[in-house]
Amino acid sequence: MNVNAVKTGLYDKLAGDATLVGLLASTTSVYDKVAPQGAALPYVIFQKQAGSPRYTMGGRAYDDNVYLVKAVTESPSAKVAGQIAERVDALLTNGSLTLTTGSLMVMRREQDVEYEETTDGRTYQHVGAMYLIGVQ
Repeated sequence: MNVNAVKTGLYDKLAGDATLVGLLASTTSVYDKVAPQGAALPYVIFQKQAGSPRYTMGGRAYDDNVYLVKAVTESPSAKVAGQIAERVDALLTNGSLTLTTGSLMVMRREQDVEYEETTDGRTYQHVGAMYLIGVQ
């Protein structure tokens, strides 16, 4: 399975949702792996965490991919990050992706992710989840 097809499908799904984009700093506030230095907050990051090919007697049948998708905000409260994460979950859990290669078998939230970090006296909230994305 072409990893770029999943990345492109995820980006298109997230960046193409007007409700989600309305919660973010701009229409370009969805990033693969890391946000550019100085990116306006809040934003969403998605990043592949793991992948496992699945085989049958006939060979490779499908791939299980695990993606972290999280909101990042600057705030002492996780409220806004949580609202963004809820919208992401509504889009991805049992949702659809347009893939350039392969076909989506399943997309579900597997584990929640929530943590806070402080850098240079600024507090950042990270709220999201790990999503299983099975592609044939």
